[in-house]
Amino acid sequence: MEKGTAAVVPTIAPLLANVLVALGGAVTAWNTLSARFQRVQRFETDTAGGAPSFRFFYVFAQWINGFLFVALVAVASIATVGGLMTSAAPGISIGGANTPFGQIAIGLYDLGWWVIVAGSAAGGIAVLDLIPRFFLLAGRLLSQLPIPRLEGLFGPDGRSAGWLQAREFVRASGAALPLAIDREGVDRAAQAVLDHAKVTKLAGSNRAVRPNGTDAANGNIALFACIIEQVENDFEKPRRDWDKLYEALDRLNAASHTFEPATLDAFPDGKTFYAALRAELDPILAAASQAVLPDGAIARDYVAEAFDRLKIKFQCDVVQMAERKPIPFGSKAYGLLQRARHFPKLGGDRMGPQFVKLCLRFGAVEIGDGDRLTPAFSSSIGWYLLNSDAITALQEVKSVAFRGGMNRPAVRIAEMQVLKIVADELEASITEYPDLETAVGPLGAAARRWYIEQEADTALWSTSQDALKAARTNWTGCRWKLDGLTATRI
Repeated sequence: MEKGTAAVVPTIAPLLANVLVALGGAVTAWNTLSARFQRVQRFETDTAGGAPSFRFFYVFAQWINGFLFVALVAVASIATVGGLMTSAAPGISIGGANTPFGQIAIGLYDLGWWVIVAGSAAGGIAVLDLIPRFFLLAGRLLSQLPIPRLEGLFGPDGRSAGWLQAREFVRASGAALPLAIDREGVDRAAQAVLDHAKVTKLAGSNRAVRPNGTDAANGNIALFACIIEQVENDFEKPRRDWDKLYEALDRLNAASHTFEPATLDAFPDGKTFYAALRAELDPILAAASQAVLPDGAIARDYVAEAFDRLKIKFQCDVVQMAERKPIPFGSKAYGLLQRARHFPKLGGDRMGPQFVKLCLRFGAVEIGDGDRLTPAFSSSIGWYLLNSDAITALQEVKSVAFRGGMNRPAVRIAEMQVLKIVADELEASITEYPDLETAVGPLGAAARRWYIEQEADTALWSTSQDALKAARTNWTGCRWKLDGLTATRI
């Protein structure tokens, strides 16, 4: 009796395993994929829906997962039939072993545990969502190639809303709360910016004038000014007139060549440089009725760290930060942005892009064909785009915190879409904006387009600031209200 039982168990075990894999695969497929597709449907219903690349990175990947589940269930089921044809189950036997289907079924069953292992692996790939993870990683790696229009396209800092949406679904699955970009809302926001531009003629403050130094000195001015600006923002100091700060830095450089590489190299370290900078710049700022530089150890140490890195890595010359090495092609602006991330206060999505913008505006770094403006993050712009429905959220979302890897990049991408529309219109009607027409007159096509986009960016920021200032007195008529970095649905 014991021998008979021992003989039966090894024979029937693969058959039972195939039955369990087939049933388990069917149940798991239904539970897993139905939840994912329901979330996608909710996303498409409640918001403007996913960008085209979202459908490749996530929806198409789910169809592949579905195929894996179908293949898993089919192979396990066919192998089960093959086991029954070979009388693996005591007392149960079916015919058809000599038919073509029977031969295939028996062949699969004869593979034994390999079918079970392969089927379980396929199910694991689908359950863990490895296919879209691979697609996302491949897209991000491809975006590292120095190829125009592809470089920097996908990834957390890229220009693709679909990539971000797919990553949010993969990371949060059934709890995903991605933001969507609505073209009608984008058009609405762009029109408001154009209305603002027609009134202001793109004139006014918040526009730093290009310094009169060399390219290296202008780039160095942008570097240290951006670090100082971010430090003061972190300290929540009263906002200064930043155009006045740049004027003061330019005057200082004109008088003593402070920001030329040779002059900077003469300072033994960053702390000595900051002490000398304060001693020379503070009187100029005070004479212009502007706040002097921060005098604490925190500000000093951040500036000193940046100085030391610039001196050691780039010979006191920001221009060298933009050089593409060892491959001497690709966007210098993108290269500058990537290297700026290693400097204090420039690693985020606020001051890093602002630094690059100033370097290009000041002529320190060449604007290449295909270069697009990478706008700095602004919570007021994020609120403004939400309020204009340029960015839409699921109905269950009652607040949007402008933090993390989805919401802030989504604001930047929606902002770039607004800027494109505004820039197109500004370029078509440039004679209505004398200051802009004069500024872009001597520029080449690529630099001209980029310069117009950054003027559009400043106009969008001013529009959002005016709208937010008015809304804070009375949120009536607003869809969202802003408190710090969190927008709450009204």
